[in-house]
Amino acid sequence: MRQMMPKMLFCCSAAEIGSADFRDQGRPDIYQRVKFGNAGTCPPGLSSQRSGWLDPVMDGAKNGATPGAGFQMVNSSRPLSLGAKLELDDFRPSGFDFLRLILALSVLVPHAATIAQGEAFGEEFFNGTFAPYFQLVLPAFFILSGFLVSGSMFRSKTLVMFAGLRFIRIYPALMVEVILSAFIIGPLVTVLPLREYFTDPLFFRYLVNVTGHITYWLPGVFVNNPKPLIVNWQLWTVPWELMCYVAISILIVIGVKRRRVLVFPALGLLLFYCIFVEVVRPAMAGAHPFVALVGHVSGRELIVCFLLGVALFLYKDEIPWDWRLFVAALLLAVFFTTYIPVGHYIGMFFAAYATIFLGLCNPKRRAFVGLSDYSYGIYLYGYVIQQFIADVLPFSRVWYLNLLFAVPLSILCGVMSWHFVEKPAIKLRTHLKTLEEYWIRISRRGADAVRAMAGR
Repeated sequence: MRQMMPKMLFCCSAAEIGSADFRDQGRPDIYQRVKFGNAGTCPPGLSSQRSGWLDPVMDGAKNGATPGAGFQMVNSSRPLSLGAKLELDDFRPSGFDFLRLILALSVLVPHAATIAQGEAFGEEFFNGTFAPYFQLVLPAFFILSGFLVSGSMFRSKTLVMFAGLRFIRIYPALMVEVILSAFIIGPLVTVLPLREYFTDPLFFRYLVNVTGHITYWLPGVFVNNPKPLIVNWQLWTVPWELMCYVAISILIVIGVKRRRVLVFPALGLLLFYCIFVEVVRPAMAGAHPFVALVGHVSGRELIVCFLLGVALFLYKDEIPWDWRLFVAALLLAVFFTTYIPVGHYIGMFFAAYATIFLGLCNPKRRAFVGLSDYSYGIYLYGYVIQQFIADVLPFSRVWYLNLLFAVPLSILCGVMSWHFVEKPAIKLRTHLKTLEEYWIRISRRGADAVRAMAGR
């Protein structure tokens, strides 16, 4: 039975806006819709669209219905697939919201150790009791990103629309963070005279961060901190995130939406390249041939994690959503990441399933975890806030005190970033829709002209 599938906006992870066009791809017939009075067989929340988008405030919520209440299991002997679980929760499970927020706040913890007490203590702290968790935080971010952005890939009719959605999600908030760091944080803490600060080449170089070409230093800023000079180390992931979008754009061009199997050669080639660059080549040079690269996930590995998220989305209707598989995947991810030399290359595959399983859980939303996504702002501002605290409050140079001050301030910045920058920027998608329609018309005219010339 073919079912109507909604299109829903997802705001992902450190930097994503993934809208989910979760099309019917032959999902198992293990559940059926039940009637909702006059609503027929379509549950509340799946009935209204605005210009091809679902209202973020779902109809079901407006009518007092519980998301997912319109489905009834008819064959409990078979586990739900990832796709079925996604549909069961009206394509907006709260697990993604909780997970994004938890991951963004988790990044602050190891940073607090390094920023407050220096590099040596930070390394010891990172590789201590909670090392397996810390090592999986960034990979989980990129896995979520790949899964959710894949929905936008299917919703977008053209690459122009897809790239535009990525742009309005990444760049406005990044631009504001860079400007605030350079024009407010920097002048407040620099040891240089303001005239010298604003004319230093480092100042102008830092502004180039808005393009995704990252520089970490501002003139005379944070020079006396335990982690000196670095303004916002967290921005190191931005270029790799942009490369993830390049990778998925290439997959779109070569036809991954029609031939989803193409994701596997891409994954295989990238994984081979990672292992060659990070393991084989150093071994050939006589350096750490079989030493686990503990705690230092590379940007290349993050792209692999992103593509794993894409693969899980493409095959969501064939992969079961099963808590037993989750437990096994989580244990194997920790085991390979922590105890096996260079085992993180294997562990990330298990981490991918565990991450998406958690994202598809649907606990009750709280006031702070709703239709807003504060995780990107928390992620962007967390590091610079922690450095600022270490600079102006020297007594806070203990990791737990730094964290105590940084968490509420980072959340505040995340809230303000969402409501005053990110959310208004997302509304620009209506203009992108107009641009997409114009692009389609131009493309059709060009194709018609080529056919007409060929027919002469």
